[in-house]
Amino acid sequence: MLKQTSNRRDSASTLKFEMASLPLDMESIAQDSLNIETRARMNLFPWNGQFSPQLIEALLNTYSAKGQTVLDPFVGSGTVLVEAGRLGIAATGTEINPAAYKFAKCYELINESKQTRTEVIVQLENLLADLLADNFFSHQRSEEELKVALSEKLRALPDGRTHDTLESFLLLLDYKYRALNTERLCSVWSRFKTTIAGLPYSTGHIQAVQADARKLPLDEQYVDLVVTSPPYINVFNYHQQYRASSESFGWDLLSIAKSEIGSNRKHRKNRFLTVIQYILDMKLALRELMRACKPGARMILVVGRESNVRKTNFFNGEIVANIGLRCLGLKLERRQERMFRNRFGLNIFEDILHFINEPRGNDTDPYIIAKETLVQARSRAPEESLSDLEEALDKLRDVQPSPICTPKEALSITA
Repeated sequence: MLKQTSNRRDSASTLKFEMASLPLDMESIAQDSLNIETRARMNLFPWNGQFSPQLIEALLNTYSAKGQTVLDPFVGSGTVLVEAGRLGIAATGTEINPAAYKFAKCYELINESKQTRTEVIVQLENLLADLLADNFFSHQRSEEELKVALSEKLRALPDGRTHDTLESFLLLLDYKYRALNTERLCSVWSRFKTTIAGLPYSTGHIQAVQADARKLPLDEQYVDLVVTSPPYINVFNYHQQYRASSESFGWDLLSIAKSEIGSNRKHRKNRFLTVIQYILDMKLALRELMRACKPGARMILVVGRESNVRKTNFFNGEIVANIGLRCLGLKLERRQERMFRNRFGLNIFEDILHFINEPRGNDTDPYIIAKETLVQARSRAPEESLSDLEEALDKLRDVQPSPICTPKEALSITA
């Protein structure tokens, strides 16, 4: 029997807009399609917190059409891009994390012919030939020798498609958690080249851009549909993924960590301050989506229902709904929910919010949303956390949005 977390359907409402006031849409997409009760395929590039490919397929099949442009401003390793490519739909994804961005950029090969992809694979295979050919009868390079050799080969390539593709392969070696030897090198290469060769082909433009979701490098009214899963409060530190491999390229990951929305590495002395900053950041992200989207565009946000800060539950879906409705005047056209079982056997719920880019002029100060959120959390906070909660309320207006990350910072080289 499945265990049930407090992440339940009847969780207490917290803010002026209550999720229960908008009935669940359980007809547009079958619930088993949202829950992905039968998994047919996996993500091509592992990344924490990424979409299920089948969920994106279901959303795109229902709400998008050829000729449209889809945007995922928190694209991660690029699931929305590859699923849009399978359906022949143009898609753009933005991401500040350089490792995730490099994975997502591989999906630009969807627009390349089979011959071009083969040429990239052959070029890389020739470049790596001496390392892939190591065997029992030849000199077995040490882990450090392999790392040095791979770095030298990367530096020997000029910037461009082949260079980006090699970076993605090297990231997958995941130096910190996996011993690097010839056997692993060959195994990962075999899977990687099969992935690249097997990508779908589409004439719908696929692009990955390194950019902060709060400052998109897109023209106004460029986007027809947004499908994304924004970060949650107290979220996983994404810059830790593939960190050793990333730092081997000289990337300064700490320069982007301070720009990660909702990150639990921030405000370690009082994590309730992260709640305030999250609300400020998400307001900026939604406002930027409004600018980039066409009038009437649908913006679908898949949001983890609950986060926990100092043993206190916060309801991400309601918080984001209040930001969209009250700070920006967006129309919340419908909501859906999905449930999946995590690796610990717990049921986890996500809210699927559908905003329509038809602003009505609401301009509630996001600090008001933040204050309401913290005040309502008092009744859920344990005694040991109340002093920090009150301190966060006292410091409410001192908190500022996270610094906006630029591509130059995200791929800066450490000294």
